[in-house]
Amino acid sequence: MESYLPYFLIFIGVGLIIFLTSLILRATKSKSWEKTSGVLLDKGTRLHISRDIITKNIDWKSIHIDVQYEYEVDGKIYISKRVTFSDMVNKPMSCLNKLLNEYLSTNKIIVYYNPKNHGDSVLFPGATIWNFTPMITGVIFISAGIFLLNS
Repeated sequence: MESYLPYFLIFIGVGLIIFLTSLILRATKSKSWEKTSGVLLDKGTRLHISRDIITKNIDWKSIHIDVQYEYEVDGKIYISKRVTFSDMVNKPMSCLNKLLNEYLSTNKIIVYYNPKNHGDSVLFPGATIWNFTPMITGVIFISAGIFLLNS
């Protein structure tokens, strides 16, 4: 019986890379989005803790920036939480502290919003290294699938 695992791994890897590439393209386009002033409603960090179901031991911890802001476009108020297009990537604490302390140290902020969809916004437009690092995972999945096919 032939195993579908190699094909599944390749499929997951390619899907991940396609998703991340589309996110990078959106991040790049956001550099040309319209700007408006906004107000920070809430900012801080949020600790995610994963526990093993059986032993109740902590498997891993991650810290994320937790921000909420509002802005107005054409008389309508929008509320958003996106800081960057790499919010879903775990970053070092030094990077998170820099965002919180240096860039989000005031309540008045600049918000970049999509002119075609005013509810789509970001505080820091453009792609960064953090948009590219998760692609390593996709490459690992593809490589594992190819390795299994060849063995």
